[in-house]
Amino acid sequence: MFSTSSRSGGSKTLPRNASGSRPNPKEGLPWIVMFLIGGCATGGDGSGSPENLLTWPHGEYHLEGSIEYRQDTEGRAQTVRVDFQSDLAIGNDSSMRIENPSGVCRDRLPQEVMRDESQRQRTIPCGDVRYVLKPRGETIIAEIHVSTVESVRRRGQCRRWVTQGGQTVCAAYAYTVVTRRASKNSPMRVVRIGTDSRPENDVAATGFAPFET
Repeated sequence: MFSTSSRSGGSKTLPRNASGSRPNPKEGLPWIVMFLIGGCATGGDGSGSPENLLTWPHGEYHLEGSIEYRQDTEGRAQTVRVDFQSDLAIGNDSSMRIENPSGVCRDRLPQEVMRDESQRQRTIPCGDVRYVLKPRGETIIAEIHVSTVESVRRRGQCRRWVTQGGQTVCAAYAYTVVTRRASKNSPMRVVRIGTDSRPENDVAATGFAPFET
């Protein structure tokens, strides 16, 4: 007699089919397994799938931006500004190539690109900086991220006291300089300098178009 175990531990007799024999309870198992495998293959949130990829306006662009950071000494607080210039080429296949003083940098691995684009952007590290790019109609917007070391002075105890108007006030403080790692970011100015872009090949120098005002 064919029987299957129920959840309560008892048994249940299977009915006979039209031929008079009882069905094999294992015959339907492969179909169940195939259904479960198919469900796993099509599940998930879809991040990084082709339908989530962005449309990029191909062409050549000049990027320019700057960051500021502290470079204090014990006797003076000062801010240093660093300017950045880069050339970006976007191919017809949306591949990218950035050239800056550090060298030439290209797209990361395909899975990293898809993960980026699922967040509606493209990130390209190049030397000491990282570019974050987003399409906007017929052009792009760009942001530069830089990790740097700042020197910041901290005021300590008073070194010299004076009397003014009958009150004793501090005329000079002692300062110490503390270094710290800082992350800076800034939007970049984007100027389109060409429409024929082939990131897979070396791009000849084209010069920079004047900035629009």
